[in-house]
Amino acid sequence: MCAPHGPAKVEPAPTDRRQEYRGSGTVLVVEDQDEVRKLVCYLPRDFGFEVLVAVDGSEALRIVERHPQPIRVLLTDVVMPGMNGRELAARLTGLQPEVKVIYMSGYADQLMGASDVIDA
Repeated sequence: MCAPHGPAKVEPAPTDRRQEYRGSGTVLVVEDQDEVRKLVCYLPRDFGFEVLVAVDGSEALRIVERHPQPIRVLLTDVVMPGMNGRELAARLTGLQPEVKVIYMSGYADQLMGASDVIDA
């Protein structure tokens, strides 16, 4: 026979916490791989950000030149053909000094400590 442990706990129904964390502004996603780009765009959109998308650094700069609002966050791949993520970030922050930069890479294990790509 089991001994009673007191009243059962009633857990509240899960809430959609996204409403608590609504974003605003524009996120520029720069990624050369289609699948990754689509996946990375999902979350900022889901939280209310306007998302601009580019496949490389050159396209990203063209988008920035045409976009009337400032870019709040640059989310960029580090390793891309042509202009790498660090070069893109340097050019974009020269145009919009307030932009925050987030780097992403599928090659992180190879890039750790690679000061020619990322300055910590």
